[in-house]
Amino acid sequence: MDDKIKRATECLTNGETARGRRLLEQVLSTDPANVRALWLLSGLQEARGDVDDWFATLKKLRDLLPDELAVLDEQARAFAKVKRLPDSLMAYREFLQKNPGSSSARYNYAHYLVRSGDFREAIVQYEMLLGGDVEKPEEVHLNLSNLLSEHLNEYQRSKDHLEKALKLNPKYTAAWFNLGNLNEQMGELLEARKCFERVTEIGDEEGGALARIADLTRFDGDDEAEILLAMEKKLHLNENPNPDLMFSLGRAYEQKGKHKESLYMYESANSIDRHFLPPYNQESMAAFIDKIQKEYSDNPSSVSADLDLGQVFICGNFRSGSTLLEQMLAGHSNFSAGGERGYFRKIARDSRVKFPTAEALDQDLRLELADQYNRETLNLFGQEARVTDKRPDNLILIGLIKQVLPAAKFIITQRDRLDVAWSIFTTRFGPELPYATSMENILHFIGLQEKIAEHWSNIYEADVTFVSYEDLVDDPKKELTRLLKALGEEWEEGCLNFRELKNFVTTASSAQVRRPLNSKSLGRSQPYHEYMNEKA
Repeated sequence: MDDKIKRATECLTNGETARGRRLLEQVLSTDPANVRALWLLSGLQEARGDVDDWFATLKKLRDLLPDELAVLDEQARAFAKVKRLPDSLMAYREFLQKNPGSSSARYNYAHYLVRSGDFREAIVQYEMLLGGDVEKPEEVHLNLSNLLSEHLNEYQRSKDHLEKALKLNPKYTAAWFNLGNLNEQMGELLEARKCFERVTEIGDEEGGALARIADLTRFDGDDEAEILLAMEKKLHLNENPNPDLMFSLGRAYEQKGKHKESLYMYESANSIDRHFLPPYNQESMAAFIDKIQKEYSDNPSSVSADLDLGQVFICGNFRSGSTLLEQMLAGHSNFSAGGERGYFRKIARDSRVKFPTAEALDQDLRLELADQYNRETLNLFGQEARVTDKRPDNLILIGLIKQVLPAAKFIITQRDRLDVAWSIFTTRFGPELPYATSMENILHFIGLQEKIAEHWSNIYEADVTFVSYEDLVDDPKKELTRLLKALGEEWEEGCLNFRELKNFVTTASSAQVRRPLNSKSLGRSQPYHEYMNEKA
């Protein structure tokens, strides 16, 4: 029996999957409870996409090993992979009822709670871990910090947890790195730099912290030669160069006027990323946009006053000025910066919604979704101001958002397409923007964005306002006054004093370049482009 399992393993390793499967089935026909064979078979079934068989095999393993956490973790991962997060959570709840002292199970349970959006319960579970005998409490503090800053806008509490993690482990580079991110996004640039420098002192093997130091540096003199030399040396010595570092070095070269070297760095970094990102299919994406335009061609007629909290969405192309605009509006007494919220991207994947098919939402479901969004807004930001929701890629979801929030207003930022294209090409976005690694694909997607933006403007008319980045920079008062009038607000001088605000600023690239370093950081939801490619 062991010999057949060994041969099956060798077959699977060598790509002889059919033969490997036959050997495993032979083992299981004689010994249906052979755990090693079932485990190998489950991996093969996942790789082949045999979902039903995969789940059946994992169930057999759970029945055989009900107290084995590794099997539970695999089953929970399988549920999550097919968008059955409630089943993942239920599996951990049942396990913890029998094994309440399992810190690993509770840790992973909290992870899936975050993925499902149950942030408050996740905090409860993490705090239970901290009150017990968890092996590495600094990792729990790190995950709590991520949760609080990314999902609940509680930045000081987030910072407190990072400081607690560093008190427990002063050489915890992930906490130093994330503290640098947090300080930068809170406007504390000197403190941010100190944190990244601390990472380089402890150990910055891939150069991620060095890249962040470079991003905080203006290369307009001779004093930065040491940083340039360190980046060049790091790239030269690393067998697998870090694209983050390459993008940062490209920006440094660009500021120094070394345009040939700069272009080489950008092209090389994007070339590396293209090997690891999902492909961008121009034809399927164009067909997807066409389908959205055909499906969402009517303006919802009914508006419930209960749903109207003055919702304002800022969207458009990435790198087209949405962050600047949101910060300017936040200087107005009637607005608060909400940052890049993922609510409607998550709703677009809800099987009940059937996006991008614009079937009329059931009235109860529409009210439920609107109530959830509004309650989330009030819980995070209070009732004092209109909260801007700044996700550039919400541009594709405007029709869906209008179904849920008929009174919502939309601001679409615009900028010279070549400037936008170059800014995207020279920024590392990661899997959320698979088109960003090729200038040809970037320009193609920009064209689709312009097309869908015009479509929304024709349908929703006064509820859609375009803002020019160039006009916003050249004459901000004039452009903002026009925008505020469209939103039913009066001009306030505070809009020009936005730099005095202590807002937490996120950008489209921040979640990628400034990512947490620990492997068990909170799982992000499926990148939106994956959802779009699935549907296209």
